[in-house]
Amino acid sequence: WISHNNLGNYLLMTKGRIPESIQHFNAALKLKPDSAEAFNNLGSAYSRMPGRLPDAIWYYEAAIRIRPDFPQARSNLGGALARLPGRVPEALPQLKEALRLKPDYADAHTNLGIAYSAIPGRMQDAIAEYKTALQLDPGSTQAHNNLANALAEEPGHSEDAIAQYEAALQSDPNSAEAHSNLGNLLAKEGRTEEAIAQFQAALRLKSDSPETHNGLG
Repeated sequence: WISHNNLGNYLLMTKGRIPESIQHFNAALKLKPDSAEAFNNLGSAYSRMPGRLPDAIWYYEAAIRIRPDFPQARSNLGGALARLPGRVPEALPQLKEALRLKPDYADAHTNLGIAYSAIPGRMQDAIAEYKTALQLDPGSTQAHNNLANALAEEPGHSEDAIAQYEAALQSDPNSAEAHSNLGNLLAKEGRTEEAIAQFQAALRLKSDSPETHNGLG
């Protein structure tokens, strides 16, 4: 089962091969039906597929039923719940438990920031969580990108937000999301030519993004 699980993880990180990763995670579960790791990995696979967050949540919950002290599964579950309308209140306990189990878990701090950003009046808390995540993992593309998103909504922090998007792209030049987000902010700041370049870079990486096409238009 370990070989199937490891191969699934490799395929999950390879562009366009999520369906194959799911096959291997399922094969791992056939050999070891109580593998919390395989359930968690299936959740991660489904979370990357459009419209499949409810499936991801089911697998994360299954992983936690098997292993309640699994901080990665709790963080992933909280992150998935935070992305669904109306389910942030369910996300917060999962994320706080993940951090109780593993206080230096950068991804859990990032996911907690995402949850706070969805709550009116909690943007400063979100920013604090993203900054904590970056102290623990300075190369986190997601934390840089999300911190930039939060700063972009704060008056007078556009340059700080731009610097965070640039840091995200330094960590991962292939982040279409960061290119597109940076393009949106540059366009808002009247830096049109720079914005166009960022939107074009995003579309080279992810040509089917309607938001990026709209921004470029």
